[in-house]
Amino acid sequence: MRQIKLLSRDVDLIKTAENVDAFLTYGLEKAVRVINISITDLKSPSLDGLPKAPTFSNALEDKMVQYIDSRNLVEGFQRVYPKCNVIARKIIKCRYLEDMDNNDVMALLGYEHSRYAEIKRNALNEFADRYEMQPGCPDLHAYKKSGNIPER
Repeated sequence: MRQIKLLSRDVDLIKTAENVDAFLTYGLEKAVRVINISITDLKSPSLDGLPKAPTFSNALEDKMVQYIDSRNLVEGFQRVYPKCNVIARKIIKCRYLEDMDNNDVMALLGYEHSRYAEIKRNALNEFADRYEMQPGCPDLHAYKKSGNIPER
């Protein structure tokens, strides 16, 4: 039997966690504003009130594209968030949906600083792994430079 080697690049776990942190802090917040819902609506696994499509005809194509892109980001979050492990969901909910301070989340979970940093990094990387496979959602991973795979 012939072995098939899949090309893979090494993920930089720290930079990926930073990318996810920035996305959940700024990108997702902006996306929910664009589609006219509240960030607190994302705490629930399903959103019945999420607009499906604008009901108006608009000649400004860039606004439509921004709306559709934002909706894809939010819907991707809705599909991914409930499937993350329990700790990841708790961190994402407390830190990003309820806007708790990292120190408060750390105390709530009962971890010391270094252990919390590790668990949070793992949670954010799990989110990135799941999120990149959602339609219309970006790859939030950061990759280490490697001489084996050409950069594009």
